[in-house]
Amino acid sequence: MDQFYFHTYTVGEPFDATVTSWQERLDAIIGPHSTMVWLALHHPTHAERHAFSHAPVEFAWTEGEQSAFLSVRWIKRHHRRPATVSGIPWQETSFSIHRQPASTRALPGEYGDALLCPLILIDAANGLIDAIRAVSWPSDAADAVRRSIQRQLDRSYNADAEQRFIRSMHATYPTAEALVDNRADLRWKGAGWEAIPGGGAEASTSLD
Repeated sequence: MDQFYFHTYTVGEPFDATVTSWQERLDAIIGPHSTMVWLALHHPTHAERHAFSHAPVEFAWTEGEQSAFLSVRWIKRHHRRPATVSGIPWQETSFSIHRQPASTRALPGEYGDALLCPLILIDAANGLIDAIRAVSWPSDAADAVRRSIQRQLDRSYNADAEQRFIRSMHATYPTAEALVDNRADLRWKGAGWEAIPGGGAEASTSLD
């Protein structure tokens, strides 16, 4: 029988006690027990931490047969002249429900419901959590992602086909911005909260 425990993440503590350094990357869990996005940056600057904690968050979803791409950016627009933007530009990660533990291969939440999404910033140099925030995905966006994941569940999984899709996307759209601007099927904004002082994000982890 699958078992789960709930872990509370706290600023200043390791994201994963078994990992002391990370590659710079975006990653995500999207499943029935929790949805969470984390971003590892090498020694995040004050400006990056501020953007992660306070700037509007935008998401994009790009669907393929065997996989999808989740893209996220934290961008604040300054309306002074000339107009400028600051923050963290588009980051991307591929997502296949079939790569998650068997016990988490199910839809996140119920159709018609918004979806809570904690966001965690990790210092890739030491594995420590730099900032925690939570936003919600509006119900229409969450439902679109649920339908996309259901289509993944309905197909038999082929890891080689997934890798071909990922390589093709990277070859055609060499940057995360190019992928979103030219290929994304869905874009939406996170709603709700700013930084959670001292932490408090909770997510479940499968023990299977």
